[in-house]
Amino acid sequence: MPEYLFPHMTSPVISAPMAFVSGAALAVAVTKAGGLGFIAAGYDIPAVENELREARRMLGVQDTRTLGVGVGVGFIAWGADPDKVLPPILALRPCAIWVFSTVPEDDYTPWVNAVHTLTPPGTTPPKVFAQVGSVTSARKAAEQGVDVIVAQSSDAGGHGGTRGCGLTSLVPEIIDAVHTTHSHIPVYAAGGLVDGRGLASVLALGADGGVFGTRFVATPEALPPRELKEVLVRASDGGQCTTRTRVFDDMRGTTGWPMSFDGRALRNKTTIDGVTEAENKKLYKEALHKKDYERLVVWAGTGVGLVKEIKPAGEVVREIWTDCGKTIKGLKARI
Repeated sequence: MPEYLFPHMTSPVISAPMAFVSGAALAVAVTKAGGLGFIAAGYDIPAVENELREARRMLGVQDTRTLGVGVGVGFIAWGADPDKVLPPILALRPCAIWVFSTVPEDDYTPWVNAVHTLTPPGTTPPKVFAQVGSVTSARKAAEQGVDVIVAQSSDAGGHGGTRGCGLTSLVPEIIDAVHTTHSHIPVYAAGGLVDGRGLASVLALGADGGVFGTRFVATPEALPPRELKEVLVRASDGGQCTTRTRVFDDMRGTTGWPMSFDGRALRNKTTIDGVTEAENKKLYKEALHKKDYERLVVWAGTGVGLVKEIKPAGEVVREIWTDCGKTIKGLKARI
């Protein structure tokens, strides 16, 4: 059996830390199915402590002195000081810390140093994941001592770089660049992955595994209301029904994102009506009260058209891994 990042993993399937989506229930379900689940700190750092405690309870891990927990925590780095936000999280012993969108750009050293210096004495520091969207960023992350690199393509839902490319070119170039000097660092692929065929494709590119986001939104364990999940399931032709934009951050007031970032979401009235910004904000505020997803943001990657139903996260993990194996076996018959 291949060696994965952590002993509990039986497949290279990771659920992405998604703000307002990835809580304890989703992370634990993925981990229990043999993948690696992440809890998102999002914009509310204190709330993640409660989610991590709940994850420990759900996994039956109570003693923080001797046992870590098989889930990770993801941070939106531009709004967080690692020396302040990490101590209470590290005390609860997550197995991984995911860092994304640092300010200054590509400055992972404060996070790497904080993880290693603030981890409770006598315990193993969690692995530091760096989410990047370019070869340059991947090189810098490797040089600064991160443990895992997540190569995010422009197909990804949610926030990412305004400039980017697809996994087919991004992943091999990052692997070649990083492994020239840091061959021990695993590279996971993210962006547009939904099923076993996608996972098989990135494994063929040389990635160590895949990170799945949009697919795990359409699970009972994900935090969003069912109405949002049903919007995802109804979506089709992901390259056309989604768009990269900053307008939803303008509508929601989450404008602290560096200008080098935008987000991919389903196109809807907010992005296509062509009204003034003031009118758009007024309509968006009204939509919040009505829970009107014809105007509210629904983050989604280009693979959204392959999401056909809402199903348990553990079942999703197992299905992805099984179908990946079938895909690879099918390829052998074609060669």
